[in-house]
Amino acid sequence: MALFTEKIEDTFIFRINILKTAPCKLYGIKLYDVQKCTKDKKLIEEFNNFYKDQIYKFIRPGQNFYISSNKNLGDSWLCEVSNESKILNKTLVKHSLAIPKTKEYKKIKLNKKKSEIEKKFPQIFECLSGKKSETKEPEKPKEINSTKTLEEEKPKIIIEFRKQFGEDFGRDFGE
Repeated sequence: MALFTEKIEDTFIFRINILKTAPCKLYGIKLYDVQKCTKDKKLIEEFNNFYKDQIYKFIRPGQNFYISSNKNLGDSWLCEVSNESKILNKTLVKHSLAIPKTKEYKKIKLNKKKSEIEKKFPQIFECLSGKKSETKEPEKPKEINSTKTLEEEKPKIIIEFRKQFGEDFGRDFGE
């Protein structure tokens, strides 16, 4: 058991005891890096704050978690983090808060509901996840091609009327 203290970029910091901390990168997933999708500093900051809040819905500072470390990465560990009810790595994938990297994680079914990130940042979500956002854009009204209107349709209309009303239909109008 370890106490979660904070998330710094893509690393989760856990306190094992008074003297030791365990910085963990989550196994099998990749957290979003918004800087790939935009250069707007204000938007990056807004997204990162929102993203951190979304992750903190599932892992809050002060909560205890089990850490299964798979590999030492030098400055951090590659970990699978869980509590009694869920595995954090899989939960983040399920709620579209991380990109699966292993076969096991790619099999996870996503929530059918749109994630909060997808709702609030549809273009960034599309860029980060590689998935087309289902946010519907308003349809553009179809343009009416006014050059085609009566001039091209006139011969068809005359032929149809002549079939119905006889061959002399329209001749007294200059046709």
